[in-house]
Amino acid sequence: MKPSIDIVYIGETIARNTTLHGWVGRQLRLRGWRLQSQSYLESWNEDLGRLSSLMETPQALLILTDPESYEALKHRLPPRSDTVTLLPLTEGTYPESLPLPEHPHRRWQLFFPASFQAELLGKLREATDEVFTLRPLLPGWIELELQGLSLPPVLKRTLDHPQISKIPRSSLVAALIEYFSSVGKTLTFAESCTGGRLAAAITAESGSSAIFEGSFVTYANRIKSEWLGVAEATLKDHGAVSEACVREMARGAQAKAGAGIAVAISGIAGPTGAVPGKPVGTVYLCLRNGEKEEVKRVRLSGDRNAVQEQAVLHALKMVVESEENIFDFFSENS
Repeated sequence: MKPSIDIVYIGETIARNTTLHGWVGRQLRLRGWRLQSQSYLESWNEDLGRLSSLMETPQALLILTDPESYEALKHRLPPRSDTVTLLPLTEGTYPESLPLPEHPHRRWQLFFPASFQAELLGKLREATDEVFTLRPLLPGWIELELQGLSLPPVLKRTLDHPQISKIPRSSLVAALIEYFSSVGKTLTFAESCTGGRLAAAITAESGSSAIFEGSFVTYANRIKSEWLGVAEATLKDHGAVSEACVREMARGAQAKAGAGIAVAISGIAGPTGAVPGKPVGTVYLCLRNGEKEEVKRVRLSGDRNAVQEQAVLHALKMVVESEENIFDFFSENS
């Protein structure tokens, strides 16, 4: 079973520091922990009852505090060394890592026909109920995390199903960096509604410079035309949110950057901007791999940020599916 932990942030600068909170979440994920709960207290004595209650639970508790709160708490709430960690932080600084043990775990990115998803989820849930967690990302893409390093035979049989293609890596972006570095391909993007989120997803991983030199955020029609060569007639006759536009965006980005693969995204993230036949959540994507092109139109739901995040996932999935040898590569290098 995946180990759980409660996190408490204490002190005004600590409780309100969303960048710190995101860093802690990533640290937990890397080390194989599941976040049970988070609490935010602006002073150490704001809710001593809750702190005392958390300290009495058998699962791990990490308390991150400003220096003042740390001095107060280390006397009033002496932590039990087996379950409670009290960590003082100076404003604007982060430790190299969280003082928590790393739990062995493995992750796979699973790709399969979207029509197979319900059956696959059923098979996975029947295989075992405690040693792995599932994270469905898109129809046809699930991230599976196994606790421990030993793969139960029944789970192995499920993962060996002929309709499943596997990338045994913790992050799809990290896997793309590894793969494209090995084959000598580079990526570039032309983004409109996602505003650079696809480029940000790539550059968030170490080593991204090996496959990514730059991309284009072309939000206005004028910029699409001037930077990428999208024809004025295309924008007038079809609109920026159209198959014709993303095709020209991808071609222009690929030519400008000299990249092996270019992905273009244009859509209506909302909450406004809908036009007849193109409701909020309509997104067009074009992937150009060499001379081959693929265009996809999707209708996404949720708020503006949810639409943007899902569009990025669709783009990453298209990149994977455009490479015929990528799954063989990871089969040989697992």
